[in-house]
Amino acid sequence: MNKYIRNFILGVSSAAIIFCSFTPSFAGKPFIIHEERISENISSGVVHETIKQFNSSGWWNINVLKINLDDEYTEIKTLFSKNGISKRDTVPNLMKSSSSNIVGAINGDYFSTVHNSYPEGVVIDDGKMISSPYDTWNQGLPVFAVDKYKNPSISFWDWSIKLKTQNGATINVKAMNKESKLHEEIIIYDKYWNSKSLGNTVFNDLIEVVVINDYVSEVRIGMPPIAFPQNGYIITGRGSVANQLLNNFKVGEKVELELYTSPDYNNIAAAIGGGSPLLKDGVMTPFKINIQGDHPRTAIGITKDKKQLLFVTIDGRDTSYKGVSQETMAEIMLSLGAYDAINLDGGGSTTMAIKPAGSDEPIVINRPSDGGLRKVINGIGVASTAPQGELSYIKISTDDDKMFVNTTRKFYVKGYDEFHNPVEINEDEVQFFIDGIDGKFNGNTLTAKSSGEGTVRAFYKGTNAEFKIKVFDNVKELQLETNKLAVDFSSVKNLGTIYGKNSKGYVALIDPNDITWEVIGNIGYVKDGKFYSTDMAAAGALVARLGDAVESILVSVGYEEIMINDFENLQDVKFSSYPSVVTGSIEQSSESKIGLGSIKLKYDFTGSEETRAAYIVFGDSGVTLSKKPEKIGMWVYGNESNSWIRGQMSDANGKSFKLDFATNVDWKGWKFVTASVPSDAVQPIKLERIYVTEINPINKYTGEILFDGLKAMYPKNFDVVSLPQSTTVKDEKQRTVSTIENGFKFIIGFGLDKLDTIYKQQIGKQISSKLSNSKYGFFIGQLDQNLKSNTQAKIVEVTTGYLPIRDQDILFIRADSSKNGLRASYAEQWIGLKNDLSIATQKNIIIVMPIGINNFTDKLEAELFHKTLAEHVEKGKNIWVISSGNKNEVDLKDGIRYIELEKPNLNSTSTTFNLRLLEFVNNNGELTYDFVPVFEK
Repeated sequence: MNKYIRNFILGVSSAAIIFCSFTPSFAGKPFIIHEERISENISSGVVHETIKQFNSSGWWNINVLKINLDDEYTEIKTLFSKNGISKRDTVPNLMKSSSSNIVGAINGDYFSTVHNSYPEGVVIDDGKMISSPYDTWNQGLPVFAVDKYKNPSISFWDWSIKLKTQNGATINVKAMNKESKLHEEIIIYDKYWNSKSLGNTVFNDLIEVVVINDYVSEVRIGMPPIAFPQNGYIITGRGSVANQLLNNFKVGEKVELELYTSPDYNNIAAAIGGGSPLLKDGVMTPFKINIQGDHPRTAIGITKDKKQLLFVTIDGRDTSYKGVSQETMAEIMLSLGAYDAINLDGGGSTTMAIKPAGSDEPIVINRPSDGGLRKVINGIGVASTAPQGELSYIKISTDDDKMFVNTTRKFYVKGYDEFHNPVEINEDEVQFFIDGIDGKFNGNTLTAKSSGEGTVRAFYKGTNAEFKIKVFDNVKELQLETNKLAVDFSSVKNLGTIYGKNSKGYVALIDPNDITWEVIGNIGYVKDGKFYSTDMAAAGALVARLGDAVESILVSVGYEEIMINDFENLQDVKFSSYPSVVTGSIEQSSESKIGLGSIKLKYDFTGSEETRAAYIVFGDSGVTLSKKPEKIGMWVYGNESNSWIRGQMSDANGKSFKLDFATNVDWKGWKFVTASVPSDAVQPIKLERIYVTEINPINKYTGEILFDGLKAMYPKNFDVVSLPQSTTVKDEKQRTVSTIENGFKFIIGFGLDKLDTIYKQQIGKQISSKLSNSKYGFFIGQLDQNLKSNTQAKIVEVTTGYLPIRDQDILFIRADSSKNGLRASYAEQWIGLKNDLSIATQKNIIIVMPIGINNFTDKLEAELFHKTLAEHVEKGKNIWVISSGNKNEVDLKDGIRYIELEKPNLNSTSTTFNLRLLEFVNNNGELTYDFVPVFEK
């Protein structure tokens, strides 16, 4: 923090009542607001570190693999598809297809797609040239490499490929295992390219010279693809190089391939190309290639002593994570300890995956910006060769580190050796104990008998571990995922996660077995948190009980299905596409799931990289459904294309809605899929189209897919049954009390900027009356000047700017969330807020801001805001957060009172008697509050 700012804050904090505007100035680089770092060993030589940093520019989600090259059990491996370098795949799949035990990996080089995909730079695996350098961008591309002695480097390579023929000619080769637009260059392909050669798939005059064991075995022109020789390669070209090939290569003649690189590729264990160097000798380099703007990024760094590698990703293109520029990425790499660094492919390709100790499957640990995993051309991975050792340590895990008194929580133990390999343990031999609270273990299940903070201890064969657990007092409210459940016959429905809430708003997960379920009606039964429905149409309810807490779910079993279109003919349907380059058609198919036929949708998505769609359009204006269904369902004959099946509908107000039937067509054959109709759609609705869409610019393909039995699905009516009253948490401080001697009131209300109507003047009189008995008046918005000048109360308009006010045992804070967040509105106020909270001697803290955290654009910032306040509640503070909202409402969460004050329509008198102000009473530090009417009936 700026020294002047720090002194300024400390200098004003001791006065009894202070109005001060916090206006620090930070120049240049973004300043850090909050940072969290979590490190985990995933193998003997690899540490995964997650750095989540919130700064004045936004969030940075940085994932780092720190790789110790001195570790004897750690190796660097190049990753590419086992089907050839021209085939792309996701990073986790590349990890799984490797013959090595890959414990961590990132995406690699940039790639191009002409007729096939190919990497822009070099690819070397264990001294084998998988793909040569290729100056696609007419400038040198750097190479990241690790030699067979684990020496890393980032450098520009010299290279050449030549063919020497039996007649003494020397032929220059453009590249090995790269693609070409016209193929009027000499390019060599081998078994690392694909399973088969190019043949006549693109050009019907392509020449292929097949070389096996250094002798020409065949010269082919315009012939179908063939399998690559295992001990040879194929020389290709056409057009301007055709004569050169035909005149110099004869069947039976010897050919000598000279492949030269500096450094020598034969001594390289792993190498991939990249974009631009980011750092050289600890200094940011001039960028030969600079992808401008803030984007997700992937990079590799090398420390000064060359003993450690840093694989780094940073996320972007998200509501919270915006990404960084290439310059900022270089600075981040420097801050992480890199001395040299290289930029790799980023954007939607940015991916980091790890295989945690004890896991068989890689997991993606960053947040890919495409919303899914992009298939990439290659990757760079780190492998562990550590042997299986003896048990060294254990770890305890559970599904929530919070629980309630008189509930249970299961704990699990995993064992690891000194190399962080998993070690199988006998769970029956693990002993659990609990300290700090009254509780008892039955096997691995803890039953808590008192509230407080406890420590779970596990002991197993000379090893031990600890786990902190918080136990809250009795549950007062149950929070279920739904209050209505419509299910099919004889089906199983997971009732979802269940949370409890105590009287102070603390929330924790409830084990399903702690809930007592009462079933009303012949609808089925509940077991282990799942509802098993009956085989006949029925309606009723499920009642959940835990102690005094009660919540209910209305249940209907079975759907009434009404056919929208059985696709027995093509009447009133037509084909359409987006964009115009997408071609396709619809036709009748005799393959069917229902009736005699179905509709076949054909499409060609190869002509564009933007979002593409092929539509089945229902008439000129859609099919009208007078009664709104809960779901729309249909049979789809999948083609494993991984495309997205959607629908489009509009409601009575003309509002358009998208329906999601399947986000990933990963099946073959018939499957029934459904899409939920949005609850806010106003009937009657019109189903306008169903369609197949592809949003990934890399995925280009043709396909066909069948649809049958398009239905509207209506749940059975929920019967009116007598249910017990649901329990809810009521804030003990929300009550009306009188002011005692030395106490005072203050009000918080909505803005009233002009008294320009008789109605507003009447409201103004009522507010003025309330202010006459109040010490402060906080108004979310501007207040009329006459109201401000005709009162003794101190008026604070809550619009913009940060302002702390201290009075006796209350710290008032006006925070600026006018741009749907604190950082976006005024980033520096975060420094002021954290400082004011940390030095506050006041017990009660009132934060007033225009927009509440539920409406923050940045949800991570909203979480941080809550977490920051919760830490001070733990220290004994009472905290209120008041903002404008759609209704008058109190949400007690982890001891924090979030209050929404309804912003009224002051141009209408229809809600006159619903107008409310928030009135607080401070009696010697005991703060209470309640909503009070502006007008008494």
